[in-house]
Amino acid sequence: MNTQTITIGTKKYEVKFGIKSNIILGKLWKLKKLSEIGVKLSSINFAEGEEPTMDQQLILAELVLSGILSKQPRATVDADDVYNFITTNVAATGELMELYTQSLPQENASSSKNVNPDQRK
Repeated sequence: MNTQTITIGTKKYEVKFGIKSNIILGKLWKLKKLSEIGVKLSSINFAEGEEPTMDQQLILAELVLSGILSKQPRATVDADDVYNFITTNVAATGELMELYTQSLPQENASSSKNVNPDQRK
């Protein structure tokens, strides 16, 4: 399952990535397609040892926030709270990034549309 529990301050939040979190990101970033979200998220790739920019850190905080809000829409947490979490919990942040990646649709080679019907046996 694409969930993980994190603690921000004294509160525990369940983070879940999936279609709801992507819809939240789309609304937040004024984007309508998953591919557009992917383009924006690709900007948070930076070399190991390189300090991320403030824009990259904000994108990462909003990604985690979307995962929180997808499970707890009325959560009283904001991007600043999440930013403090991601900058002080680097290992957990890496796990959350992996969790998001795993939540993305995966292409299934066996369901290719370019297969001749006689070859599907």
